[in-house]
Amino acid sequence: MGELDVRRVRPLTVSRYLGLTFPAYREFLRTHMLSPHVFAFAAHVADVPVALVLVGDLNGFGPAVRSIYVSEGHRNEGIASELLRQAEAESRSRGWKQLRAVFMGGNSSEPFLRALLSRHGWEEPQTRTHLLKLSREKIVKAPWLKRRRPLPDAFEYFRWVDLGEREKEKLIQVQRETGWPDREVFPFHYSDDFEPESSFGLRFEGEVVGWAVNHVFDEKTIRFTCSYLKEELQSLGRLVELYAQSVDRILKFTDYDFALFTVPVEYPSMVRFAERHLRPYSVESKRSFITQANLS
Repeated sequence: MGELDVRRVRPLTVSRYLGLTFPAYREFLRTHMLSPHVFAFAAHVADVPVALVLVGDLNGFGPAVRSIYVSEGHRNEGIASELLRQAEAESRSRGWKQLRAVFMGGNSSEPFLRALLSRHGWEEPQTRTHLLKLSREKIVKAPWLKRRRPLPDAFEYFRWVDLGEREKEKLIQVQRETGWPDREVFPFHYSDDFEPESSFGLRFEGEVVGWAVNHVFDEKTIRFTCSYLKEELQSLGRLVELYAQSVDRILKFTDYDFALFTVPVEYPSMVRFAERHLRPYSVESKRSFITQANLS
């Protein structure tokens, strides 16, 4: 390996590095590098970009390593460790006390990522979500899509793109003050480049009480990023209708062949729904994990 040169990614140079992060984060990299709460470092060999780490603290929900990626020809050379070291140092310089990371299990990179985080003293990863990959071909056969019970008149669907600014501010304020809902199902915890045709919200008596917000994962796949219905309004029938509405919109308004459905372990009713109504139509099942480093 030639001499390693690590540089901060500047907004005007972002296009050089889009191939060094996963498709789901390329739009994030394009749109958020001007934010003072986001930074990235890229590693170069002979002036050629070979690796990238992307870190952000958006909407006040805590800093997180969004992506760390090393091109195939330069793995096992200590580059990821150097990028993570610099990301941790930059985070400390900003006064951040903790740094989180979420990663997917069940793939070839998992053991290397676990080893990397362990060497840097990160906490033992814990299961965060169950993830099911659904195929369009299979999900259209699900009987629960046909056995529908419309929600009462007090409920109103609306496109997420039409969420009012005051409604958004109120949701963020309530979440910060009360912790409702958990940030893993809170839409503003995630990138704001949601998929507009399939993402929607739900009002009850004029108040926003639920949502299904999706993001493009790759050219063939859409991700059910977060879906939620306020606990006191939940029933199995209402949850089924919420998810059916989301699947309907994907089938009617998009051309994606697959959908990734994430289920936080903190919500047993959602886990039960996924096991009973989604797993039979899945083509793949995985888990995601969450971990953090204490930087103080």
